[in-house]
Amino acid sequence: MIWELVIFLAGFGQESKSKKVHFNSNKNKSTDQLKIEGLNHHKGGNIELAKKSYESFIRRGVNDSDVLSNYALISHQTGDTKKALQLYEKCIDIFPNHSFSCCNLGYLYLTLGEVIKAEQATLKALEIDPKLANAHCNLGL
Repeated sequence: MIWELVIFLAGFGQESKSKKVHFNSNKNKSTDQLKIEGLNHHKGGNIELAKKSYESFIRRGVNDSDVLSNYALISHQTGDTKKALQLYEKCIDIFPNHSFSCCNLGYLYLTLGEVIKAEQATLKALEIDPKLANAHCNLGL
């Protein structure tokens, strides 16, 4: 099963103040359940619950490109750039052809003022997927 999460959409990942969701223990859930739950929470804007699902998934020692990349995206969006860098770099180290992680890492480097690293990561994303629109936008920036 392939999971893709669309990134950089307006409003994506912003927590709704009107929603109240109760978080259940993740101890008895399979890694597949945690991944699906995390993706659904993320898409629905429940950032804290998505983060908890992703963290539980990773603590089990399982590596998944979408979970690592999405957790990095949340970390970046919530201001934890150190964690975001670690997660993107881990994802790219394990999954070198994950274009979204390369693209997002490039954007993160750009926001940190590290233009050369930003360009390198963005060009790698375009090498993997020449049609990746966000990478073209990042390169333009």
